[in-house]
Order: sequence, then structure tokens, then C-alpha cells
Amino acid sequence: MKKHHVLSAALIAAFLCFGCSNADSGAAQIALSDDAVTVNGEAITQDSAQAVYTSSVVETHEDVAADLKDTANTIVHITKAGDYQLSGSIQNAQIRVSAPEQEVNLILNGVEITNQTAPAIYIEDAADTKTAGEAGAKITLAEGSTNIINGSHVAEYMDENGVEIDNDGAISSNVSLLIDGTGALQVTGDKEGIESKMHLTINNGTIQIASSDDALNASEDGVSVITINDGIINCAIQNGEEGDGIDSNGYIYINGGFVAAQAHSTSMDSGLDADLGIIINGGTVCATGNMYEEISDESAQQHAQFYFAEPQKGNVPLVITDTEGNYVLAYTPVNDFSILEFSSADLADGQTYYLYSGGTLTGTVTNGIYTEVESYTGGTQLAHRGVMQGGGRPAMPDDERPDGMKPPAGGEQPKHPEGAEKGERPAGDGQRPERPADGQMPERFDPSLMPFPGGGANFDKNAVQSVEFVISADSRVYNGIAPYTGTETSNETTAE
Repeated sequence: MKKHHVLSAALIAAFLCFGCSNADSGAAQIALSDDAVTVNGEAITQDSAQAVYTSSVVETHEDVAADLKDTANTIVHITKAGDYQLSGSIQNAQIRVSAPEQEVNLILNGVEITNQTAPAIYIEDAADTKTAGEAGAKITLAEGSTNIINGSHVAEYMDENGVEIDNDGAISSNVSLLIDGTGALQVTGDKEGIESKMHLTINNGTIQIASSDDALNASEDGVSVITINDGIINCAIQNGEEGDGIDSNGYIYINGGFVAAQAHSTSMDSGLDADLGIIINGGTVCATGNMYEEISDESAQQHAQFYFAEPQKGNVPLVITDTEGNYVLAYTPVNDFSILEFSSADLADGQTYYLYSGGTLTGTVTNGIYTEVESYTGGTQLAHRGVMQGGGRPAMPDDERPDGMKPPAGGEQPKHPEGAEKGERPAGDGQRPERPADGQMPERFDPSLMPFPGGGANFDKNAVQSVEFVISADSRVYNGIAPYTGTETSNETTAE
């Protein structure tokens, strides 16, 4: 019996590469524990003139619980360029990089860091070309390692230039940050998961994030770029009151890997949110939420949006197959949602696909993501009640939204940063994306204001249901998705 592979061979290989740890003998070895911290086998110093030293800091602000007000965090300071390998487990601690204009690489090799009152990893300063895809601050996930980061946030403060800074991520960086390596990273944040104040690039790794606000965030208005080139990223908002799965105040580029991004179950947020544009050039992308964020037509890869007639419950399998029964998507989101955005190299222009919910999946699964499916039974086939032409947001009378806001003039799509070609990540000449000339960010689309699912479900309930999702550049937005009530069909599928 042949298994159906859902992900590419490269992604499957990423799951299989966990073997012996690749400890970097050339890096400074920092061993963490609650009893002691050592550097290259020697007790860490408190001498601030050293490349690595320690101090103790009490982080107290209005969000800190009463029983944590006097908690002293052990701060491991890194102040010089180089590679630093971290291992061991420590509570009430922070790794803090303060190395202006210097390149620092944190190699996580089986580390667990917990901080209840501040970020667990804080990149205060390091080299930064401020070019998307580049970073002087780097986190490398050592092969074969599992790394656990549990962090909090701090109060807003003013830097030396009078700029307000708020470090909200369990991993928080004031400069561009790059994550690489084939190991695993599990991040839990009481606000955001991983944040950068400039650019954020992920080249590889198996990354799982649970946060109470945006799971991945890059926050420089009109400038920041989040680039995902490979890896398996599964992020969800698990607590709090709101939050996007992946949020950039500039662009999002996804060029490869598997990206599952889940917004808060009930807030008007989206799996992917970018002020200037979302460009998908490769990989498999599954984004769920209750807010529609347009995927740019500049994307090199096909994509589709699915609007459900009723909110969908989390922890229920979602399956997409082609006409031959091959699995294009097999995934179990944990959060509720009303909108699904999906992109895959397996989506062929003009081809027909089928959508199912529920049932029983068997196969190989990691973090809710099926790398291969052996069988799928008992699922409910879903159907739509209408297709909107093209991939843009639907037009309203007089090209206006119900709240009176107008879309961007001319309906233009966001442009690539200067020098970035279609199908390539932003690169090369150091140019930042430009703010729109009028200084205004494109309006987010709120389904609650629109007459279709996600906010009122005022689609045509008398329209004939269709189980066929024919995806093309001119037909990729589907309304009124609900269980098919026509002739009974069976989705029982066993791989051949």
C-alpha cells in the first residue's frame, strides 16, 4: 500500500533529520541551570567587561502579577560578536544580547528558558543592515535539538533617541532577526511569540508558537518584512483577546516550507496580516481566522480563499483532495475560524479540488500537520454557494465599504520591495520598502462589514451548492461553504 505524501520531499526530510546533536565546538559553551551558569566549563563572571557575564534584575510593571513583583531574573549578558551555544534548563532567566554593530549567533542546543516577567531571549542591540533577509542577530536551532522558550513582556520605555520601545515577545529583538537550523523550537508567550522591530527571516526549523497576541510579528510601520524560506511553522493564538497568526507592519513573503498560521478564535483577526502585501511564492500555506487579508496577485503560486457559512470548530481535520483523491492538504487547526486561506504548489490552475471537514485521518502527523496520509474516512464533504471572480476583495456599490472607507486609489496591489523579483525573497540592494505617498496603510478588510461569511453570512442561501472548487487566477474566492446537502457522497479514501 502506497502512502500519500502531503508535503514535499524536502519538508519530509526535515522531519527525518533529527539525529545526533551537532554541538559546535568552536562556539562559546553556555550551560544553564537554576543552580549555576557556566561559560566554557567555568563559573560565569559578574564582570561587565567580559563577553559573557551575569546580573540580576527585577522586572516590575502593571502587568506583573502580585506574587511575581519581587522576582529577580538572572540575566546572561552577551556583549561581543561570535557564536554562543546554549544548553540546559533555567527558570526566571533571560539571555540578553547587547552588542552594537556586531554579529551574534545564538545556537540553541537543547535549552529551556522560562521568564515570567520579561522576554526570555532579548536582542537589545546587534548589527543590522536593515535589509530584508539579512540580520546580524541570528538564532540557530542545532540539529537534533528541541528548544523550549517561555517568555513574557516588559513595560514600554524610551530608548536613547526618545523612541518608545515595547518588547512584547517571548523572543524579542530590537534589530532584524534571522532563524535557521534544523532543530525544533517551541515558544510560548504571554503576549507575542517571536517579534522583531525591523525584519524577521526564517530559513528553516520546526517551530511551534502559542501566544496571547501575534505569534510572529515585525513591527516597523511600512518597512518590516517577514520572510519565510523553509521550515515547518505552526503558530496559534491560544489565550488573550485577539491576535494574528503572522503580522507584519510591512510585507510578508513566503517562499517555501509549511506555514500554518491561526488567528484568535473569536477576534476579527487573520492568519496572515500585512499592511503592505502578502506574497506567496512557494511552500504550503494554511491560514485561518475571521478577517480576510488579500494575497497579492504578484504571488508566483496559486492560492484560494474559503468563506464558511458558520464558524468552524478547532481540533477538527481539514482535508483538500484533487480529482484523483490525492491529498493536497491534511491539517487539524486548534482554533475556531470562519475563513481559510490556502496556497500550495500542488494547486494547478483551472483544476478541480474537493474540501472535507471532520472524520478520521491516519498517517504521519507532527503538530497537527500530516506529512503523509494513509487513509481518511468519515469526513463531511463541503460545498460552496458562489464564486467571486479574481482574488481581490469584493467590490461594494460605488466601490465603497459599508463603513464609508474607500479602498486604495486605483485598486493597486502592494508592490515588491525595490530590487525583489517575483519568485525571489526581498534582497540585495539595501532598499527599504517605501511607505505609500500619502502615508496611509491599506485598509484591513473586515468580514463583519461585508455581506458574506465571516460576518453575517448574507450570501445567497438559495444558490445551488457545488462540491467542485475550480481554482484559477480568475476564480479563487468561495462563499457560503457548508456541508453538502445534495446527493450523498462518500469520501472514504485509502491510498493506493
